[in-house]
Amino acid sequence: MASKLLKNKEEIVRKKEKLEKARNQLKKEFIGLNDIIDELINIVSSWYIFPYIQEKPVVVNLWGLTGTGKTSLINRMVEIIGFRDKHFKFDMGSAIENQYGIVEVLQEIDENISGTPVVITLDEFQHARSINENGEEVEKSKIRLIWQMLDTGMIDTSRNLNNLDVLYQSLVFYRYVMKLGVVVENGKVVNNSTLFINKCGTDSNSHNFLPKIRKGKMINFVSNEIADYVYETAKERFIHLSEVREKLNNMNGSQTIKFIEDILRHGVSTRTIDSSKAIVFIVGNLDEAYSMGANYTPDISADEFYEQTKKINITHIKNALKRRFRNEQISRLGNTHIIYPAFSNEVFKGIIEIELQKIKKKLSVNFDLNVDFDNSIKQFIYSEGVYPTQGARPLFATIQQVVDSKLGRMVSEMLVNNISPDKIVFSYVHGFVYVKYYLGTNLKYSFKEKQLLNLEKLRKCKKDDLQAIIAVHESGHAILTALLLKTIPDMIISSTVDEDASGFVFSKLSWDYVSKKEIFSRIAVYLGGFIAEEIIFGKDNVTMGSEEDIYKATSFVTTLLKSSGMGGKLASYKVKDLKSSFSIFDLDDDINAEALKWLEVGKGIAEKTLKANMVLLLEMSNYLSDNRIMEKEQIKDMVIKHANSLKEEDLIQNADQLFYRKCLKDSVKEIHYPVEKITEVNTIEFSLNKKDIIAV
Repeated sequence: MASKLLKNKEEIVRKKEKLEKARNQLKKEFIGLNDIIDELINIVSSWYIFPYIQEKPVVVNLWGLTGTGKTSLINRMVEIIGFRDKHFKFDMGSAIENQYGIVEVLQEIDENISGTPVVITLDEFQHARSINENGEEVEKSKIRLIWQMLDTGMIDTSRNLNNLDVLYQSLVFYRYVMKLGVVVENGKVVNNSTLFINKCGTDSNSHNFLPKIRKGKMINFVSNEIADYVYETAKERFIHLSEVREKLNNMNGSQTIKFIEDILRHGVSTRTIDSSKAIVFIVGNLDEAYSMGANYTPDISADEFYEQTKKINITHIKNALKRRFRNEQISRLGNTHIIYPAFSNEVFKGIIEIELQKIKKKLSVNFDLNVDFDNSIKQFIYSEGVYPTQGARPLFATIQQVVDSKLGRMVSEMLVNNISPDKIVFSYVHGFVYVKYYLGTNLKYSFKEKQLLNLEKLRKCKKDDLQAIIAVHESGHAILTALLLKTIPDMIISSTVDEDASGFVFSKLSWDYVSKKEIFSRIAVYLGGFIAEEIIFGKDNVTMGSEEDIYKATSFVTTLLKSSGMGGKLASYKVKDLKSSFSIFDLDDDINAEALKWLEVGKGIAEKTLKANMVLLLEMSNYLSDNRIMEKEQIKDMVIKHANSLKEEDLIQNADQLFYRKCLKDSVKEIHYPVEKITEVNTIEFSLNKKDIIAV
């Protein structure tokens, strides 16, 4: 074994043990992130154990939905491995507005630990975008230093211009008073001190130049305030501020002027900050990759969002980054991307359990109280606090509202009523939080507090006209999804807690492509809600609310015709105004005319299918007018029971083996070898000397 490794063996073993301790501790504190923690610790290990062999920063990207523990995980890991005092943080959202925030942090690195191992976190990194929503470059000169740091770790930056301005003014002033006859020895004014004081008093910046005057004491030529500016401008030259004062106290006037001139020359030079030994964490949320992040509804199961986010991979991340950053910037971010999933139902329940255990422990340690929480209050916290795409933050707020806010009364009631319970139990029943005090198995005392309900009230069925309209509308979408796309929706909601959506159908198609044969079926599904309203309520009673459906149908059609070659003309069509690309503007245009025709065909299919299944449409609509939610198994049972032509075996079971692979394999089997070779080409002219080869 190499002698240098043997020499450092003890330190290497110690650091390795510390990393394993961090791994285990983090897994106890952060529920549902075991894979993320393993990946993070493995990436960090080389930097942590052998930081001095790296020549440029290690860049680690963490992407995920808000509130999933990205920043807090880094903070806790840094604390455990002993780098808390060497952890420097940038909030990129505020840094864009305030360049000095970046400069100040870099200056802190420069002054304390430049060239040594440090941790740098660039939080909210999505705000550092250099390309806007229209694909146009935006000027972000304030954060160029960040990109420079990510590249080599060596950052060239100027010093504080405010300091230099004050020092220059002081230099001009000192030259002036010396010209008037002020004499300086050992840093003190020894001749014309009255003149010096008067000139300081009349100068517009006298607060900088006028030293403190003590009776019977000689006056400093350079005030302590100016000495501070000297030190701040050239800290790397001095051990301490007192060293500046000591130097000044050994100078005469001309020496003082030369000294300040030298400090000014140093101040205008660029300085190089060495962060090459750093590990840099890029932390952010990419809406382009995590499109479900805009969906705040708590009606969809957290497991559904979890499954969606598990499918996000590095290719999705890179493509999302292209819409915010230039290629050379993306390359500086490297290829180490830790991708956070959304929290599952199990994780949310685990977080609730951990937070309640923290409260239980706090009360035990501080008051010697045995407090417990039954399942009713845990379920209530879950139903009120879980917004799947917003992570743990709403859940923490709900626990504070439901439990923490009751602790003061819990203790005071016990003291006022002179109770010494063996156990205190929190529970929830019909809008009230109950706190019960037990001695053994006997209930000795209890009180209840009405709990403000946010989601439970919104989840109640309204059973009004609006719910009836939504029930019919969403039934139209759901039935056409089942009959035309052979896929049972996962859920139908006719009364949602989301203010931006009255209701919705949640469906997951099992295949990731659009074939020509299913185009009109998909158009029919988009328009199914509108058509269902026409059939049940009559054309004159159709309501507003189909705007998004119509937009999606039109966008779907125009994309296929203008970009995907699915229409009569095989070409890619663009428009000058990108905002109009997915809408219809000119009815005389062939493409737009074809789009309108397709929409009419889809509408006809929707109408014909729903009218042929009126019993199913009425049964489903009726159920949803009285019940706010219909689950997948209920939908399936109702469709199989009332649909005219759909059988259970017609439903798609394995979407990975529908047609294409079998078609390819069958075609291969039909090939008869040997295939006759073409030895002569008379009808096609080409030349390798001409640039007429098209790369596809």
